[in-house]
Amino acid sequence: MDTSLHDLFGPVYVINLDERQDRWAECQEELRQLGTDPGQLQRFSAYRSAVHGSVGCALSHANVLMRFLTETQAPHCLVLEDDFRFVRSLAEVASDARAFMAARSAWDALLLSGNAVLSVVTDNPAFHKVITSQTTSAYVVTRAAALKLIPKFLLGAERLRELLPALAPQHWPLMFHNYAADMIWKDLQREGGWYILSKRTVIQRPSFSDIENKHVEYGA
Repeated sequence: MDTSLHDLFGPVYVINLDERQDRWAECQEELRQLGTDPGQLQRFSAYRSAVHGSVGCALSHANVLMRFLTETQAPHCLVLEDDFRFVRSLAEVASDARAFMAARSAWDALLLSGNAVLSVVTDNPAFHKVITSQTTSAYVVTRAAALKLIPKFLLGAERLRELLPALAPQHWPLMFHNYAADMIWKDLQREGGWYILSKRTVIQRPSFSDIENKHVEYGA
């Protein structure tokens, strides 16, 4: 049965800086390689912060979820950062996603990628329940969860905007640990309703990072 990311997850948003047209082209090629229409991708013009890339990252995630809530009535959406790479076929992803949707009528988020993941098995081998996970590179979120995430992301962005200029760079890692987008959402994960596909689905492509200001290869 033919399917698409939009069929599975609703609107598909890609966060992409205006000057990173190289990454936008790579995103479209990723979908062609996946065997589905790149036209389903909705580009979100990412925020750039003069303070640090992590501020713009958090603001971008908050505002893309605002766009989802205000411009659609879809029950959930898929948010991708522009260095995503699918490492499984669309048919495999669809099979596991449908198994998840059928098994869980109430949920907040389904992660398609994760770093430093701590999770527990469920009664279905297709997915695990998340205790904690990092990276905002690929996640599906419901409307109810978006309402909780938006203020989290905004708070993280504001704290980083205020604190980083006031601190010596050697103290910045502690601020990122507390307020970066993929860290400040962890208390919501612990509340429950967060899941992750048990087989690795999306990784981040090696590329130049505007947040790290260097070439990165996360490998996950």
